[in-house]
Amino acid sequence: MDWGSALGDLNWWAVFGAALSTFVVGSIWYAKSVFGAKWAKLVGLSEKQFASSDGMTEVFVMTGITSVIAAAIMGALMMATGTTGWVDGLIFGAVVGFGFRFTTHVMHNGF
Repeated sequence: MDWGSALGDLNWWAVFGAALSTFVVGSIWYAKSVFGAKWAKLVGLSEKQFASSDGMTEVFVMTGITSVIAAAIMGALMMATGTTGWVDGLIFGAVVGFGFRFTTHVMHNGF
Protein backbone atom coordinates (compact mmCIF):
# COMPACT_ATOMS: atom_id res chain seq x y z
CA MET A 1 0.00 0.00 0.00
CA ASP A 2 1.26 3.42 -0.93
CA TRP A 3 0.57 5.42 2.25
CA GLY A 4 1.31 8.74 0.59
CA SER A 5 -1.27 8.10 -2.09
CA ALA A 6 -3.80 6.72 0.39
CA LEU A 7 -3.49 9.75 2.67
CA GLY A 8 -3.71 12.07 -0.32
CA ASP A 9 -6.95 10.40 -1.48
CA LEU A 10 -8.66 10.76 1.90
CA ASN A 11 -11.72 12.91 2.36
CA TRP A 12 -10.07 15.34 4.77
CA TRP A 13 -13.41 16.94 5.69
CA ALA A 14 -14.51 13.51 6.94
CA VAL A 15 -11.22 13.07 8.82
CA PHE A 16 -11.60 16.43 10.58
CA GLY A 17 -15.28 15.71 11.24
CA ALA A 18 -14.37 12.39 12.85
CA ALA A 19 -11.69 14.09 14.95
CA LEU A 20 -14.15 16.78 16.02
CA SER A 21 -16.63 14.09 17.04
CA THR A 22 -14.26 12.98 19.81
CA PHE A 23 -14.75 16.37 21.46
CA VAL A 24 -18.53 16.25 21.01
CA VAL A 25 -18.84 12.74 22.43
CA GLY A 26 -16.37 13.53 25.23
CA SER A 27 -18.19 16.70 26.26
CA ILE A 28 -21.43 14.74 26.58
CA TRP A 29 -19.83 11.68 28.22
CA TYR A 30 -17.98 13.71 30.88
CA ALA A 31 -20.83 16.14 31.58
CA LYS A 32 -21.62 16.16 35.29
CA SER A 33 -25.18 15.06 34.60
CA VAL A 34 -24.07 12.04 32.55
CA PHE A 35 -20.92 10.28 33.82
CA GLY A 36 -18.69 13.22 34.79
CA ALA A 37 -19.56 13.41 38.47
CA LYS A 38 -19.21 9.64 38.92
CA TRP A 39 -15.92 9.58 36.97
CA ALA A 40 -14.50 12.49 39.04
CA LYS A 41 -15.40 10.66 42.25
CA LEU A 42 -13.87 7.38 41.06
CA VAL A 43 -10.57 9.03 40.12
CA GLY A 44 -10.49 11.13 43.30
CA LEU A 45 -11.04 14.61 41.88
CA SER A 46 -12.49 17.23 44.15
CA GLU A 47 -15.29 19.52 42.94
CA LYS A 48 -12.74 22.31 42.56
CA GLN A 49 -10.32 20.13 40.56
CA PHE A 50 -13.13 18.87 38.32
CA ALA A 51 -14.21 22.45 37.53
CA SER A 52 -10.63 23.69 36.99
CA SER A 53 -9.21 24.20 33.52
CA ASP A 54 -5.57 24.37 34.66
CA GLY A 55 -3.31 22.58 32.20
CA MET A 56 -6.19 21.59 29.94
CA THR A 57 -5.00 23.53 26.89
CA GLU A 58 -2.20 21.04 26.29
CA VAL A 59 -4.57 18.11 26.83
CA PHE A 60 -7.08 19.45 24.29
CA VAL A 61 -4.37 20.24 21.73
CA MET A 62 -2.86 16.75 22.02
CA THR A 63 -6.33 15.19 21.89
CA GLY A 64 -7.08 17.11 18.69
CA ILE A 65 -3.79 16.14 17.05
CA THR A 66 -4.04 12.47 17.97
CA SER A 67 -7.70 12.36 16.91
CA VAL A 68 -6.79 13.65 13.44
CA ILE A 69 -3.97 11.08 13.19
CA ALA A 70 -6.26 8.23 14.29
CA ALA A 71 -9.04 9.26 11.90
CA ALA A 72 -6.60 9.56 8.99
CA ILE A 73 -5.09 6.14 9.64
CA MET A 74 -8.54 4.57 10.03
CA GLY A 75 -9.63 6.19 6.75
CA ALA A 76 -6.52 4.92 4.94
CA LEU A 77 -7.06 1.41 6.34
CA MET A 78 -10.70 1.49 5.29
CA MET A 79 -9.65 2.46 1.76
CA ALA A 80 -7.00 -0.29 1.71
CA THR A 81 -9.50 -2.95 2.78
CA GLY A 82 -12.24 -1.72 0.44
CA THR A 83 -14.57 -0.86 3.31
CA THR A 84 -17.60 1.00 1.96
CA GLY A 85 -21.05 1.67 3.36
CA TRP A 86 -22.24 1.87 6.92
CA VAL A 87 -22.54 -1.90 7.48
CA ASP A 88 -18.96 -2.51 6.31
CA GLY A 89 -17.86 0.46 8.43
CA LEU A 90 -19.63 -0.93 11.48
CA ILE A 91 -17.97 -4.33 11.04
CA PHE A 92 -14.59 -2.73 10.36
CA GLY A 93 -14.92 -0.55 13.47
CA ALA A 94 -15.92 -3.52 15.63
CA VAL A 95 -13.00 -5.63 14.40
CA VAL A 96 -10.43 -2.85 14.79
CA GLY A 97 -11.92 -1.72 18.10
CA PHE A 98 -11.83 -5.22 19.54
CA GLY A 99 -8.47 -6.09 18.01
CA PHE A 100 -6.63 -3.01 19.17
CA ARG A 101 -8.55 -0.88 21.65
CA PHE A 102 -10.09 -3.61 23.79
CA THR A 103 -6.94 -5.73 23.94
CA THR A 104 -4.64 -2.82 24.82
CA HIS A 105 -7.14 -1.60 27.43
CA VAL A 106 -7.12 -5.05 29.07
CA MET A 107 -3.30 -5.13 29.04
CA HIS A 108 -3.07 -1.57 30.42
CA ASN A 109 -5.49 -2.25 33.24
CA GLY A 110 -3.78 -5.56 34.01
CA PHE A 111 -0.78 -3.65 35.24
